[in-house]
Amino acid sequence: MCRNPFSGFSCNMFLVLTSFILLFSGMDRFEAREKLWSDLVETKLAVKKEPYTLRVPRSQRGGEVIEPLVSKQWFVTMEPLAEKALRAVENGQLTILPERFEKIYNHWLTNIKDWCISRQLWWGHRIPVWYIVGKKCEEDYIVARTEEEALTKAQEKYGKSVEIYQDPDVLDTWFSRSVFLCKTCGPIIFLRCVLQQFLLLLGKLFGSTKIELFYWGGISLIMHFL
Repeated sequence: MCRNPFSGFSCNMFLVLTSFILLFSGMDRFEAREKLWSDLVETKLAVKKEPYTLRVPRSQRGGEVIEPLVSKQWFVTMEPLAEKALRAVENGQLTILPERFEKIYNHWLTNIKDWCISRQLWWGHRIPVWYIVGKKCEEDYIVARTEEEALTKAQEKYGKSVEIYQDPDVLDTWFSRSVFLCKTCGPIIFLRCVLQQFLLLLGKLFGSTKIELFYWGGISLIMHFL
């Protein structure tokens, strides 16, 4: 992980410093770091300079340096859904073959964490959340199936003159996959597709990674219970 001299300060999604840091506002992160060091030297606040070797992760596609950026995301509470998927095996509704993989299935779902379903991409199913213009996003938001429904809910609460805008994030690929199947095929056909994929996966597990049992099996079944 790359050390970030601006950790704790405000950056936008393009890693350009915002107006919170007035002296470096609008500057690229690399440019700002050079400027910061130059100012420290000029003001005699710099203590020393020494080489430091570290591993710098880069994007496989573009080669850009990847650094941690804390941002707000949408999560799905998974524990109640995982309980339903676990009971499906316990009650005999679902049989995992070979039986020894049932332990893997149970391990994943009993130790499951909340699922981050928001992604900052240019394509995909948009997060079905709308915000109120002029209001804080954390306090005033509306969840709806369509923009028309969201606007109706907003008008009921804030009046006819209210303006709304949709969250720019899109759904995680796994979540979108299930949304597409449920929307186009219906829940029954969706469940059949899930079970078929699950059975096909189990036949390949001897030559593949066991982690797929969780993603192709557990997660798909959990999506059925949403």
